[in-house]
Order: sequence, then C-alpha cells, then structure tokens
Amino acid sequence: METQRQFSTEKLEAANVIDYISEIIEENGVPMDTAVKINICTDEIVSNILNHSNAEYIDVKLNINQQDATVTISFTDNGTPFNPLTDAATPDITIPLEDREEGGLGVFIVKKMMKNVTYRHQDNCNIFTIGT
Repeated sequence: METQRQFSTEKLEAANVIDYISEIIEENGVPMDTAVKINICTDEIVSNILNHSNAEYIDVKLNINQQDATVTISFTDNGTPFNPLTDAATPDITIPLEDREEGGLGVFIVKKMMKNVTYRHQDNCNIFTIGT
C-alpha cells in the first residue's frame, strides 16, 4: 500500500503530518510499538524541516508492505540542501544533558529507532527516507 500527500509549510505543525501518518498505519494494522517509533521520528524530521530548511512544502510518501510488515516513509522538501546524516553534529551522549551543545540529538534518535535511514538531494529537493 502506497500513499502520498503534500503539506504546505505555511502554518504547518508536525502534529498534522503525524496525524496523517498515524491514521494510515493504524488502518493497515502496523503494530503499536512501530507506530510510536514512527511518530517520534516524524516529529523530529518535520520539526527540523519547519525550523531550519525554509521549505515551502513537505511531500510525505508512505509505503506499507503487508508481507514483511515494513513501513517506509520519504519526506521531500524544497528547502535549503542539508544532509542530516553527514552535516548534523553528532551529540556526545556521555556528557550531561545540561552541558551538551544544542543540535543533532533528533537525527541521532531517528538513526537509532529506524532500521533504514537515507538522504539524497535530487531535483533541488531534500529527500529523507526512514524505514522499519
């Protein structure tokens, strides 16, 4: 099952995208633990796009493979090129939270929670894909 929807970033909140994805994964019987991880990752990804990219839209493409129970989601935006996998600072999680520099923790969380995480820049768009 594959679906796609575009969101204008004007007045968009991460919750709008989370609600859209949650409804589809619930309708398709995705296990609750997987759904929770997807929601956390979606919040991090969409928040980063909204806060840092200057994008006009976010295109969300969701693919659920019923046979192997995997979910793949691509987030495409037309914002400033940025590869979070190589350009975001890697947080030193051994340092106490109050002593850490800001940034990088969201990408770190996404990489830990998802089995597959990729980025590419194509046709003047950032395409960040996560998969369970």
